[in-house]
Amino acid sequence: MQNNQHIQEIKERLPIEEVVSRYVKLEKSGINMKGLCPFHSEKSPSFFVAPHRGSFMCFGCGKKGDVFTFVQEIESMDFFEVLKRLAEETGVALDLSKSDIKEKKNTYSIVEKACLVFQSHLQNDITAQEYLTGRGLTQQTIAQFRIGYIPDEWNILYTELKKDFEEKEILESGLVVKNENGRVYDRFRGRIMFPIFDSNGKVIAFTGRVLNSEDNETPKYVNSPETQLFSKSHVLYGLNFAKQSIRKHNFIILVEGQMDVILSHQMGYANTVASSGTAFTQDQLQMISKLTPNLLLAFDSDKAGLATTSKVWEMSINQGLDVKIAYYEGAKDPADTIKENPEVWKDTIKKSIHIIEFVSHLVMRIPDERKRIKAYQEKILPLLKRVHTYSEKNFFINKVAEMLSMNSAIIWSDVSMDQTVQSSYARQYRDVQKVAREPIVNSYIVFFEKEKAGLRTEIDEFMSGYQIPLIEKDISDDKKIFEIENQFELQAEEVKKGFRESFGQYLLTQIQIKNRELRSLLHANSENENEILKKIEEHKKLIHSINIGDCQFINNMV
Repeated sequence: MQNNQHIQEIKERLPIEEVVSRYVKLEKSGINMKGLCPFHSEKSPSFFVAPHRGSFMCFGCGKKGDVFTFVQEIESMDFFEVLKRLAEETGVALDLSKSDIKEKKNTYSIVEKACLVFQSHLQNDITAQEYLTGRGLTQQTIAQFRIGYIPDEWNILYTELKKDFEEKEILESGLVVKNENGRVYDRFRGRIMFPIFDSNGKVIAFTGRVLNSEDNETPKYVNSPETQLFSKSHVLYGLNFAKQSIRKHNFIILVEGQMDVILSHQMGYANTVASSGTAFTQDQLQMISKLTPNLLLAFDSDKAGLATTSKVWEMSINQGLDVKIAYYEGAKDPADTIKENPEVWKDTIKKSIHIIEFVSHLVMRIPDERKRIKAYQEKILPLLKRVHTYSEKNFFINKVAEMLSMNSAIIWSDVSMDQTVQSSYARQYRDVQKVAREPIVNSYIVFFEKEKAGLRTEIDEFMSGYQIPLIEKDISDDKKIFEIENQFELQAEEVKKGFRESFGQYLLTQIQIKNRELRSLLHANSENENEILKKIEEHKKLIHSINIGDCQFINNMV
């Protein structure tokens, strides 16, 4: 059985409204259902589910799709993960390699048992417990994040794991290492252990933080290696705990380390995740953009943290996210700030500043005027040019002018230098608007074909009689179809009127274009002049009938 057959069978067994209602309170709205969108913050429902079509659509944020898309978006899972989860729920048997499934299942079991071993050792080690409580963590938080400890011995974990699993399986989990002499030993020793979870809350890997070491060569942090469960570039630490809060507050706080996440959650900022160090990838950014367009960066305030901030905001702006910075002085990380004075951290989040203001703060510190101007041109000016509205642009230009002691008129001049390019974009935008009627017309046709079979054929035959280009069959506007379906029961005549007006306007445009083509043929085809003129006159009559609202064909279509 192929995947598309699996997908269809799952959809038949699992109604989309049943899945959506686990996350959204739905109520009846005509033939559809509606509720508050789980993907963005709103007070009035703009999120609709169409049970008869097996799809959803939000008119506020634009999210749409089927039951698979919904679970992918709300759980931040890839398609194959969703397919396996829903197949298991509905009892659909997937044609997967049994050996691959068993291997992955065993790896989950191995890392889960390791987590239990680490948690058990933490309960028996006062020094490790005092380290965590000394960092400001409560027992409830330690339990929630399943933090553990492994003593500084060679094979404590391996001894426990080999009671239930084969050596080969344990090695593939990345939790133990085999040296050239064939000796197997634990990868993590003498470390506080932070489990890393997937989006479903399953343990997939670990970060170990050294507890006591006088050896400067010992790395402070050690991560699990890449395995079939864990790819560092595809994981955001704490996301499994943060998803609902991110959607509720419609922004995400991005920090560097696990302790930053844990203490931030403990304070009530459950929309915080970590990039697990200074590395940040495009895949992680994609995960964020699926949840919210609003990103607040709260990396360490040291030199390395500022460099990371610079990298991430460049990536984020290119992705179209709205970026703000939690700006605080001193070479501290969020965890230390929270521990010393939680109110300072709350105030920092509350007073987070736009990326333009943040960069301006950094530029204004440059003592050399020439270097400061160059930094303004390279770092600030590109950001100002990306601001879309005049009011916002004016606000930030005045802010930058004040901070850098510059003339705002000069900054306006710099920002306007690419006017030619901007005008070109504007022309392209208008061109798109000209042809935007076609998908709207098509969306009406898609809906009314349910009411009147053969409608598209009837329209195509009518248009071909006037040698007018036919409407493409594969263009549809889901949003418009939802609107039509939602309104038809209560405002049937208005919906039909909307169709007549939209199709009439579309037809007018097509006929006018065709007439221009015919007129251009008159000079080149003098022998067919009478035939061409006759066709132009027919078009004129049709245009007139549409203009006065008396085109019987349009009136009778629905």
